[in-house]
Amino acid sequence: MRNWQPLAGGKKTFCSMRFARNRSRLQAIPEGPDHARGSTPTGALVDEAAFQAFVEKTLAALVPALGLHGRLTLVSSAAPSYMEMLAFQKTHV
Repeated sequence: MRNWQPLAGGKKTFCSMRFARNRSRLQAIPEGPDHARGSTPTGALVDEAAFQAFVEKTLAALVPALGLHGRLTLVSSAAPSYMEMLAFQKTHV
């Protein structure tokens, strides 16, 4: 069994992948703070954060969900945005 295949008896759904080896799950969600609420992730990766219209509100929803030990990673190509302020002024969310 390949590491990325869903667990036996598990569901394979659009935008979701379950890893058999460590029983973790990768879930893709759309942009926006409403989609970030309601779960308790151990980590979050926000792709192209500089181009997301609601990234500040999304981060405000994600940070409490991640708790004290969750990991938040922002990735983006360059653009003037809230992410630029976070990167260069070292402002914490």
